[in-house]
Amino acid sequence: MRHMPFARKRETVHLALVGDQGSRAALDHFARDLADALAAYERLGFSGRERAFDFVRASLTLDECERDCEQSLAGLPEASRLYALAVTTEPTPQGPEHALGALTKACEAHDIAWGGGVAIAGGELAALSATGPRMGRMRRAQSEAIDQLILAIRTHSGLQELPDGPDTGIIAVPAPVPACLYGPALKLHRLG
Repeated sequence: MRHMPFARKRETVHLALVGDQGSRAALDHFARDLADALAAYERLGFSGRERAFDFVRASLTLDECERDCEQSLAGLPEASRLYALAVTTEPTPQGPEHALGALTKACEAHDIAWGGGVAIAGGELAALSATGPRMGRMRRAQSEAIDQLILAIRTHSGLQELPDGPDTGIIAVPAPVPACLYGPALKLHRLG
């Protein structure tokens, strides 16, 4: 008896990638990590209806997002849900948090559901340690935050709707080392 392969249900995920000048490599890494982990969780949770996800990405700088991100949302269909990853090379996540806050307000203005976002600091260090274990010391906090975003995506909800989810829909992740050690840690990773 031959088994017929079933058609995977395809779903579109709208994802904003927001970063500062030096965070492009880290943003690319986190976007790939999100897509790979989402596919892996979907396979592990297989129930006969495995889904495939197509990402529609919009790239913005932190400045663009804080200044006027509504223009970037104009192309999104109404009733869609927007998720976001924001990364800075700074050791603290304040810049990405502010940018995601502006994105939240822009979503409200355009009747787009805010799915939530992850604001990650220490992007340059994250990019340098990208080959390390996903749940290792240097990547654990970022991976756990991305896993929460994946849960929101898989359940078609916002981060703020998840149990113990942040009220704002924004998870802030500081650099994996204290701010005072960020510069020396970068030098050490560059040498190694």
